[in-house]
Amino acid sequence: MDDRHNGPLDRVHPYLIELLFHQGVVPDGNGNELSEDVLADAIGLALSLSEVDDQFFFMSRIMTEQEVAVQGLQHPDVQNMDLHIPLTAAERVEVLRQAAEPDAEDERAPRNVGTCIICLEPGQLTVPMPCNCAFCFPCLREAIRVGLRSEQDFPPQCCSPFLEPTIRLVNRPGLVHLFRQLGAEVAVPAADRLYCYRGECATFIPR
Repeated sequence: MDDRHNGPLDRVHPYLIELLFHQGVVPDGNGNELSEDVLADAIGLALSLSEVDDQFFFMSRIMTEQEVAVQGLQHPDVQNMDLHIPLTAAERVEVLRQAAEPDAEDERAPRNVGTCIICLEPGQLTVPMPCNCAFCFPCLREAIRVGLRSEQDFPPQCCSPFLEPTIRLVNRPGLVHLFRQLGAEVAVPAADRLYCYRGECATFIPR
């Protein structure tokens, strides 16, 4: 059996192999002599040496658009609601998709006496709104999700539009970033808006 087909390099995506040799971080012909840990470090180094556009290109070839978006949303900066992080078009779609999913924290939360204005289920852990209406967390999250689907749906609201402190209550950082981003976008006339030229990004660029 040819030992060249048993090394860790044979399990690396062809685009990443091309990048490794292009960046010169693996000497020609020596790739399969490296351990998996060393090879992983070499791939990380090769990516870090690449231009941002090249990084997007390579990642888009080895991961689906949704996988790239999921990974991006897990970045510590995105998880920090005190930072202002623009989301790509795919990340925006993924934020809305995830917002519709049940939250395990909701199931473990203590039940206070209250009735949600939307689902009318008694005994829910409810959150009072500035207008004095009460939402359970799943219904509040859904109201926010619906209000962030498009410019036409924005802003999320009950009797009055939700402000950022209300969006923060559901503890979904992506929704907070999307709320800020969409708010800044709709505040600018459509004819005056500027967007990223990359189709996979298409992020609104504030002036």
